[in-house]
Amino acid sequence: MRASVIRVGRVRAAVLAVLASLFVAGAGQAAADDLPPLPLGSDCNVVSETQVGSGTVDFRPTALQPTRIEAPGGTAKTSVTGTRTESMTTTATISVSAKLSAAEFEASASTGHTAQQSLTYGTEVQQNVSVRPGQYALVSYGVYSWKTTYARTYTIPGCNKDSTFFPWFADYSYMLVPMYAGWRIEYFPPGGGGGNGGNPPGPVTVPTKPQLVTSVYGLPDGTVLNTNDTHRVYKMAGGAPIWQSTCDGGLCPDARPTTQAVIDAGPAAPSDGATVQDQQGQIFKFAGGAPIHMATCDGSGCGTPVKVSTWSVAALDHMRPVPSDGATVQDQQGQIFKFAGGAPIHMATCDGSGCGTPVKVSTWSIATLDHMRSVPADGATVQDQQGQIFKFAGGAPIHMATCDGSGCGSPVKVSTWSVATLDHMNPAPVDGSTVQDQQGQIFKFAGGAPIHMATCDGSGCGTPVKVSTWSIAALEHMRPYPMDGTTIRDQQGQIFKFVGGAPVHMATCDPGCGAPVPVSTWSVSHLDHMLAVPMDGATVSTENGTVYKFAAGYPFRLSGCSSDCGFPVPVTQWSVDHREHMADRPVDGISLVAADTGTLYRTSGGFTDPVGPCPQTSGCQWAPRVDQSSVEFLTDPSANHGPLYGQLTRYVNGSGDHYSATGSVPPGYRAEGPLGQLDLVQEPGTHPLYACQNGAEEFSSVRDDCEGSPRIALLGHLYDSPAPDGPPMLAVYRCKDGTAGEHFDSTDPKCEGKVQESLLGYTIGYGALTRYTHQGAPSDHWTTTRAAGAGYRPEIAMGMVSLVGGPGTRALYSCRSGSDEFTSLQADCEGATKLAGIGWAWEAPVAGVPSLPLYRCRIAGGEHFVSHDAKCEGMQQETLLGYVVARAAVTRSIRGTDHAEGTAGLSAGYRAEAVHGYLSLVAEPGTKALYQCRAGGDDFTSLDSGCEGQTVQGTLGYVWSEPPAGRPSTPVYRCNTGGGDHFDSVREDCEGQHGEGLQGYLLTTP
Repeated sequence: MRASVIRVGRVRAAVLAVLASLFVAGAGQAAADDLPPLPLGSDCNVVSETQVGSGTVDFRPTALQPTRIEAPGGTAKTSVTGTRTESMTTTATISVSAKLSAAEFEASASTGHTAQQSLTYGTEVQQNVSVRPGQYALVSYGVYSWKTTYARTYTIPGCNKDSTFFPWFADYSYMLVPMYAGWRIEYFPPGGGGGNGGNPPGPVTVPTKPQLVTSVYGLPDGTVLNTNDTHRVYKMAGGAPIWQSTCDGGLCPDARPTTQAVIDAGPAAPSDGATVQDQQGQIFKFAGGAPIHMATCDGSGCGTPVKVSTWSVAALDHMRPVPSDGATVQDQQGQIFKFAGGAPIHMATCDGSGCGTPVKVSTWSIATLDHMRSVPADGATVQDQQGQIFKFAGGAPIHMATCDGSGCGSPVKVSTWSVATLDHMNPAPVDGSTVQDQQGQIFKFAGGAPIHMATCDGSGCGTPVKVSTWSIAALEHMRPYPMDGTTIRDQQGQIFKFVGGAPVHMATCDPGCGAPVPVSTWSVSHLDHMLAVPMDGATVSTENGTVYKFAAGYPFRLSGCSSDCGFPVPVTQWSVDHREHMADRPVDGISLVAADTGTLYRTSGGFTDPVGPCPQTSGCQWAPRVDQSSVEFLTDPSANHGPLYGQLTRYVNGSGDHYSATGSVPPGYRAEGPLGQLDLVQEPGTHPLYACQNGAEEFSSVRDDCEGSPRIALLGHLYDSPAPDGPPMLAVYRCKDGTAGEHFDSTDPKCEGKVQESLLGYTIGYGALTRYTHQGAPSDHWTTTRAAGAGYRPEIAMGMVSLVGGPGTRALYSCRSGSDEFTSLQADCEGATKLAGIGWAWEAPVAGVPSLPLYRCRIAGGEHFVSHDAKCEGMQQETLLGYVVARAAVTRSIRGTDHAEGTAGLSAGYRAEAVHGYLSLVAEPGTKALYQCRAGGDDFTSLDSGCEGQTVQGTLGYVWSEPPAGRPSTPVYRCNTGGGDHFDSVREDCEGQHGEGLQGYLLTTP
C-alpha cells in the first residue's frame, strides 16, 4: 500500500475548500511519479506549507462488495487469502502543475512527513449483526487508517519567468496510516432507498487497536509481535523474539504491537532445548543459543517446534552462530560434549568439570558439526581436571605456563582426556595462525611450527593470540619445524618448500606450491624453527621423476624405491642441483645402508666408506636405507675400492692419523700416495711388515709382536736391500710427529720435517696407474696413482709407472682445466692447474718387462683421457705419453654371498677379501686369458672365452699356465661353495669348499 496523492494545478485559494471535499471520495489516486518533473528555477519560492485539518479516520474494505444482511440479523464472514500484513510507509508528496502558454510544467517535492504502521489480521473473521424489522445492513471488513492532508502554496516568480497569469498556485496530498483491521456496519431503512442510515442499539463490534506489548519476557512460544516503528514481525521461541522475513504459510497469526526497543531488550537467543521448525520442515534445537539441526528426534525429543521462516535460521536472528562456551549436548549414543570456542569437546567424564543439563541432540548433528566449529576459535581457553589451562590458536590447545600478560579469560572446564586425545582440536596450529609471547614476539605458524616474524610488513600477522613465552619455548602442541610439503613465501617473493625440516628454495611452482604462508625474509635467513639441511630419510622427487633421499644433509639419488622412498616432496631439479639448504657433501659420521647390497656405509670427509655387511655389523638397524648406486657415487674411488689394493699406500683421516695398508682401511681414511709394491710372499732377502694398533693410532712395524701393541694384519714383505739389477726400489721409513706422537711412513729420509725412527725396508718402486671415469655430468676421465675425486669410479687398470724416475723416464702430472682432468708431461700443466705428480713413464718399452704404450686422447667436446689404444678408442690422439709396466694386482671381493675378482675397481657393494697376486695385462709367452663372467647373481672367472655359455663381462688379464721361471708365483684355483657361488682362492683346498680346478698362476710381485 502506498500514499494516495491528489494534485490540483493553477487554482485560487477560494477553490481549496471545494477541492478538500474530493479527498474523502478518494479522488486523485495518481502517484507523484505519474507526471513529468517541472524544471523549477533556483528562485522558485514556496510561500507556505500547511496541514489541512487535524485528520480523519479512513476505512478501506478488503472486499469489493459489502455483505447485505436482512432483519432480524445474521453473521457476516470474510476470508483473506493467507495471512496479510498491511503496512504503510508514507511520505506526503506535493506536486506542482502549471499551464503557462502552450507548455505544461510539473514538479514534485517531499514535505518530509512520514509515518509507518504495520497491521496483521487473521485468515478468517466473522461478525454477528442484529437488524431491526424493515432495515438491512451492509457489513464490510477492512482497514481503518488515519488520513492527513497537506497543502503547499507557491509563488509564480522564479518558477517560470515567462508567467504573468496567476500570482500563485497550490497543490495538495494526503497520507494514509493504517491503524487496525475491523468491521464497518451501515444500516438502511426498508426499501433500500438510501439515506443516512444508522447503527441500531444493541451489541455491535467496534474496531479497537491492540494493546502495545512492553516486554517480551513471559510471552509464550509462538506469540507474534509487530514493531510499529521498524515494521518488523517477530515470533517468540524459547523466550527470544525471532525475526520473520515472511508470514506465508500462516506463520504470523494475531500479531501484537510493540516497539523495536522492547524487542532489543529481550533475550539474545532462545533457551536451551527450545525447538523451531523452518518452512522446509527442518527442525532445530537450541543449545547455548545456537540452532542445532536435528537429523531425527528419536531418542532426543523435539517438543512442539515453533514454526519460523527459513530465513530466520539462515540469518541467525536472535541466535548464536555456535553454542556459547560451557554449553553441553548429549548425542543419541549418550556421549556428552561441552562447547569451547564453538567446538564440541568430547567429555570422557564430568567429574571435576561439570556437564550441567546437556541438551539432547542427534548423533548426526555432532558428526556434521551443524552450527558448530570443528576446532575452538582463536583465544578460547579450557582447563583440564589437573588445573592446566590451554589457549587455542589455529585450533590447537597451547599449554599456558601462566596467564600473566596474556590473559586466559574464563576457561571452560573439560576432562583431561579431552585434551590428551585432541578431540575436536588440532595437534598444531593451522598455517597462517599467529601468536604473541609475553615478550611481544610474534610467531606465524607454517606446517605446525612457530616461525619468528622479524616484521609483519608485507606478510601480515592478523590478530595474534597472546600466549606465554614458555609455550613457544616448550613447543607445546607445536612442531619444531614445518612438516614436509609446507610452503612459505618471504618478503622478496621467494618460495620455499619444506623437506625434512629444511626450506628448499623452489625455482618454479610447476611441482606445486599450495598456498605459501607469508613470512619475513629474516625468518628464512635465520632458519627460525627450521633445519639447515633436510633430516635423514627425507625424500624429494623432481619433475623428471628422479627420487632423492637425504642422509647427512646430502641428497642421495635412488635408482628405485626398494630402499623405501616414503612420500617424496615434489621439488624442482634446480633445487637439488643448486643444493640450497642442502649439503654439498655428506657430513661426517652418518651411517647408511645400501639396501640392495646389504652393506653398511659411514660418511667421512665427504665420502661414504664401506663398514661391513648387514645386519651383523653394528649400526645397520637405524641407518637410513639408500641404494648401492646412491652411495657408490660418493665412495672413495681409491680407498677400499680396489685400485690401490696390493700396493703399499699411505692414508690419512680427518684427525690427521696416518694408516699404511695394502688392502682395506677403516672408514674416513683417504689415500695420500703410493709407497711402492710389497712381495706377497716371504722370499730370501725380505721381511714381514705389520699393521699395528696403539689406541686410536695405527702404525707400521717389522716386529710380529707389534712392539707390544695389537696386530691388525700382515701387510706383505719388504726387501732388506735394493736389488742391484732389479726394478727401481724405494726406501720406506717410519716417522714420528714429535709434537703429537703420531707415527707415519714415508719415502723421505727426512720424514717430511718430522722425526725419523727407523728404516723399515724397501719396496718395488712401482705405482698402480688407474683410469677413473666421472659418474653423471660433466663427463670426465681422471688418470692417477693417487686418489681421484668424489664422483669418479675406477674404470681400467692402466699398468704401473715408476715412483723413482731416472734415466729413460719422463714425469707425468695430473692437471685440471675447468672440469677436465688431464695428464701432461709438462710441470706447468700447459698453463692449467697442477694437481699432483703421479710418477714416471718410460720413454720406450721397459727392457725385460711387458709394457704398454700410454696415449693422451681428446674427445670432440674437449675432454681428455689416456688410453693404450693408438686410435684412442675412436677419438683424437694428441700425444704418446710413454710406456707403463703391464702388470695389475688381482683382488677377491665379496657382496653378500657372491665373490668377484677384479683388477681396477670393485663392483658396487663389494668389499675386498684378499689380494691374490699380479697378472699380466698383455699376452706373454706361457700365459692364457682369464675372463670375467656372470651367471645370474654369480660372478666367476673362466678360462673359456665364451664363459661356459654364461655372460662375458670382459678379459680380466693373463695368468701363467705354469709357474714362471725365475719369478715368485702362486697358483689360483676356482672353487664353489655348493650354493651356486664361485670364487677363486690361492689355496688348493678351496678353503674347505668344493674345488673346480686350477686356473693358472699369478706373480707375487709385479
